[in-house]
Amino acid sequence: MIGAGRSPTSATPTTWHVDTDPDPWVWSTSTFPDADTTIDGLVTNSTKTKRWGTNVVESLESDMIYGSYAEMSAIVTDFDETGGTAFEA
Repeated sequence: MIGAGRSPTSATPTTWHVDTDPDPWVWSTSTFPDADTTIDGLVTNSTKTKRWGTNVVESLESDMIYGSYAEMSAIVTDFDETGGTAFEA
């Protein structure tokens, strides 16, 4: 499989304090009174990097219904760190 996504600016995770009541949510790296949860993740830049990897096809599904979307077919994989392929994705 091949995909393109943003790259982290650092390998050190950041903790954001988030107020999930308004739409859109309010995010800050500092605590604030209305924050009702924290979310950890990596800060990314806007440059997209193409990456690839391998995985084992677990199953082929047809006539799947996902939410309110129409029927579709899908290739199902298990995204884990120890899947047994040389370049696990």
